[in-house]
Amino acid sequence: MDDLHRQYGDFVRTGPNELTIFHPDILRIINDGPNNAFSKPAWHPALENYDSHVKEFAHQLEYIIAENAGKPITINQYFYWFSFDVMGQSAFSKSFNMLKTQKWHHVVQLLRAGLELVGPLTPVPWLVRIGFDIPIMPVVRDFQKMEAWCAERMDERIE
Repeated sequence: MDDLHRQYGDFVRTGPNELTIFHPDILRIINDGPNNAFSKPAWHPALENYDSHVKEFAHQLEYIIAENAGKPITINQYFYWFSFDVMGQSAFSKSFNMLKTQKWHHVVQLLRAGLELVGPLTPVPWLVRIGFDIPIMPVVRDFQKMEAWCAERMDERIE
């Protein structure tokens, strides 16, 4: 994505019905109300709800950082937890609660293990597809468990 951003700028068509926007002010622009060019009434309540959840998780992160003032901490772990708690709340209407428990959620661990396999194989995406179609490696089976868990959460949210 960084290469696409460098090559094409802040607005990149990444699919037939998908536009990826790299500009940091986009949420403010979209959420600016009915007078902006991007106005879509359904977005506004969703973004307001999103904003309150992000603030809630930001306060949890701030508390953890303040609690550890003067001590060395692995900050990227807390940023991961913050990000996945926000994503869980947004996608599934249920946080992974990693900031609260200060533990990795088992599904996020499965995802990270699967991505460790995918990363080195990115130059040969067809090999990744074959590997995931023939789940002989434990990490692939675990990744599929993670996908099944996500599908179940989406089904719950839809109901």
